[in-house]
Amino acid sequence: LRSKVSSQFIENVLFTWIHNKFSNEKYTTTFIEELQNEIVQSVKPITTWIPIANLETEASFSVSNSEICSLSKDVLQEWENKLLSITPSEKANISKLFENIKAKFQGLAAVVTTLEAEPKHALQYTMLEAQRITSILGIFSAGVFVPNVRCASKVKGSENIAETTTFLHAGDDDFQMNSGIVAMSSNQFWRLSKDRISEIKNVALDKLSEMLNADSLNEYEDAILNSVLLYSKSAFTLDPVEKVVYILSALESIMLKNNTEPIQQNLAERFAVFSVDQLKERKEIIKSIKDVYGLRSRYLHHGQKSSELELVESFMLYVWKFFISLINQKNKFTTKIEFLNAIDDHKLS
Repeated sequence: LRSKVSSQFIENVLFTWIHNKFSNEKYTTTFIEELQNEIVQSVKPITTWIPIANLETEASFSVSNSEICSLSKDVLQEWENKLLSITPSEKANISKLFENIKAKFQGLAAVVTTLEAEPKHALQYTMLEAQRITSILGIFSAGVFVPNVRCASKVKGSENIAETTTFLHAGDDDFQMNSGIVAMSSNQFWRLSKDRISEIKNVALDKLSEMLNADSLNEYEDAILNSVLLYSKSAFTLDPVEKVVYILSALESIMLKNNTEPIQQNLAERFAVFSVDQLKERKEIIKSIKDVYGLRSRYLHHGQKSSELELVESFMLYVWKFFISLINQKNKFTTKIEFLNAIDDHKLS
């Protein structure tokens, strides 16, 4: 039931049934019968298209229960023709509507999801699905590699690109209004070619898709997915130290056994042991993590933002490799404690 109808749908049916029951003495239908009748009438196959801002795709590909497809000219024309065939008398209004739709959405990628449900549940489910998918895609964007670049490919309308307006008055006959985007890197289109799609699917996207699509996850897989979704938040901010805050939070969620053990030392050592084999590289990673913790501490406790972009950039690359490796080894353990104990055992061996 919960995969087909929303709680709001059931609540609405309940209030309707109460009204009918107590306003008509001859009304004998039980609530379950009322609910079943409404479900039979309302549940049907529904497909939603949720556009993604600043993203174009050369080919369709699957993620979780959905497809990433292009909102092409042909797709929009097909929708317009269908509406015109149903209500030809509204041709002028329909044509105007689709002019606006084409101007705003044509060419963008969209999360396309099909399910059997009533409309309210379909909207709730597919929006959550689109938000999770765009978050996952973010870990393959420039936003996880470059400290002062953000990925703006969120669900269309939630990309939050900062804009400003300036009124310029220079003399009696010179008045101008200028509007623009604060950081141009936030408005860069992300274009996924067929080769790039194949690459990110092979690197880790297919494994992530399996977890998103699974009916149930073991404790370790659930910890990985939650950590990855937290890590993905770093892709969608411009501030390098805010990226660091999200990244360290994600690492702490997967690399610490509890809230009482020393954070920096255990996290840094486990991260290094898991990531590389050479002692020299491990020492470099441990130093990098401790330096980055210093940046976060100064930012959170003293309001200082660091300009040490090189340090943050090298740290971000270490972290991306870590998460890709973690995702691809998701079947090696069933609990997070098993995973961390294996790292600690390896460290002491």
